[in-house]
Amino acid sequence: MTDRPGPKNISPEEQSRDPTLQDELRAITALEGKIDALATDLTFLRDDHRRAKKVATTDRQLKELLPEVKDTTTKTQQLEK
Repeated sequence: MTDRPGPKNISPEEQSRDPTLQDELRAITALEGKIDALATDLTFLRDDHRRAKKVATTDRQLKELLPEVKDTTTKTQQLEK
């Protein structure tokens, strides 16, 4: 988090004397922490999504090659006989 001025640029001394303001500042700080955590989660989800797309593409490519592999295996077995 970056250092930011308090609400409406209220001095730190005044902030420390006002309990309502203190509660609001704690709530804001908690929300900032939650936002940071969600941003981190989003980054991980994006990475997971990219990996899942690569896996799906590889799986599809392997399935497309399977008939050719089976055919080659059959031909090889016939030649060995």
